[in-house]
Amino acid sequence: MASRTDQFKAAKQEMQRAFEKAEEEEKRQIKETDEAKEPSPWLRRVGCIPHLASIDWKEVREFVEPVDEKEEPHLA
Repeated sequence: MASRTDQFKAAKQEMQRAFEKAEEEEKRQIKETDEAKEPSPWLRRVGCIPHLASIDWKEVREFVEPVDEKEEPHLA
């Protein structure tokens, strides 16, 4: 039978893993910010952040990578 200390350590580790997973997921999501904090008047005018709120940053990165001239010469 595990001691109270071992149970506490196990619970603490489980909570830490859950917290790290939640932080990673939060970093992947584009968030709507306060308009006053947006970097430019153009972004305030366009208002694109609310439309991108549910998009995953990792997916976006795939679309903005440089074109490989060997694989897709017609796009280079």
